Amino acid sequence: MSKYQSRLNVEQLVAIDVHTHANISTRAPRDPCSVIFDEAMAKYFKSAVPPTIPEVAQYYRERKIAAVIFPVDCEAEMGHTRIANEEVAEVSAEHADVLIPFASIDPAKGRMGAREARRLIEDYGVRGFKFHPSQQGFYPNDRKAYVLYEAIAAAGLPALFHTGQTGIGAGLLIQVTSCPDRVDLAEMAYLPIDAQLWLTKQVANCRAQQVGKVQGTGNCTMKIEYDRQGHASQKEGKQRRQKV
Repeated sequence: MSKYQSRLNVEQLVAIDVHTHANISTRAPRDPCSVIFDEAMAKYFKSAVPPTIPEVAQYYRERKIAAVIFPVDCEAEMGHTRIANEEVAEVSAEHADVLIPFASIDPAKGRMGAREARRLIEDYGVRGFKFHPSQQGFYPNDRKAYVLYEAIAAAGLPALFHTGQTGIGAGLLIQVTSCPDRVDLAEMAYLPIDAQLWLTKQVANCRAQQVGKVQGTGNCTMKIEYDRQGHASQKEGKQRRQKV
């Protein structure tokens, strides 16, 4: 075990990337579930299979950029085996001229998670923690996460939270018992249109419909259906007579 000690030469760096994922372990076999998600994300983002941590280090070193790197512990919510925080910290220690290790601990682990955080700080020298609420299945203000926050705050370290859209699961089919081959959002009016469009991009068999009256046409309606690429198709509905 080698404790991380930064060797960054800030004067020679042109930038610091504060959001870099450790997706591929060089010590443990890949989780088949993670492989499926990685391949789907690569297709969605039109990118290659994720690099290993040493490959990330070399990529950034060549560009004179440092990188904060972390795994995402979403074992409880998604059932994926995480890349060990210890591996991220130890490999970062080997590439301390460009890498800054953050850890990720599922808030569902409660007090055991807080114990792990303290151990990673004291024994491995991690410099912060990453949270991904949508992948980890929690809200940032959930009380169950506070014991972990307190351990991080006691060490004076930062916590990095993912917000907004995520490419995780993009392009994968979902299972809906009552409708196995299609998911429509026509009845989900409580969702803002941008949220509905996001879902159409994330789920391969999902479509969103917006229906409303066309101005100046009485009761003639126009239905707009958005597909996964965000393309809209318009269908003019029949004009209906109002009952008197």
